[in-house]
Amino acid sequence: MTEKTEDIVKASKLSLLIIGGILFPLTTKAHCPLCTAGAGILAVIAISLGVPALIISTLLGGFALAMGLWLAKFIKKKYIRYQDPLFAGAIYFLTVLPLWPILKEYKILYAPFLGFDKYTEKVPVDIYLMGVIVGAIILASSPYLSRKISSLIQRQIIPFQGISITLVLLVIIPLLINFFFLI
Repeated sequence: MTEKTEDIVKASKLSLLIIGGILFPLTTKAHCPLCTAGAGILAVIAISLGVPALIISTLLGGFALAMGLWLAKFIKKKYIRYQDPLFAGAIYFLTVLPLWPILKEYKILYAPFLGFDKYTEKVPVDIYLMGVIVGAIILASSPYLSRKISSLIQRQIIPFQGISITLVLLVIIPLLINFFFLI
């Protein structure tokens, strides 16, 4: 296949995905089908523009968890124990899982540090799952990192330090993983 033919095939697949997302948004079965379909369409467009899939999935994972934690605070009455974390987890999974079939991509993780035997140096991983997990971990740990930096220096370094640290980590960590560990 020539390069021009491949570009035409990519464009037609993207067009079908966008049309399918507009006509059948309820097939995602998420808490907000329109939001999930919109996030999926934007992610596919970003990947087609050349943004690494690991960065996109890390951002999706971080923002899905942030949305879940934010929405969990709106329910004032507590019906069950651990209601807020359970609700946040449900929102996270209902945002992340419907996009998995669309955005899954496999790469080889070069991991000689695992050290089991000579065959485990190169492990196939799903970039999307890895990214959404890394994004959730970054989002959950960045407030603690911001507080630790503030306590060491005894003040905030910049305005909106917590948000800045979160966004920078959500972009830099997947770039480092992509550069150093993925083949």
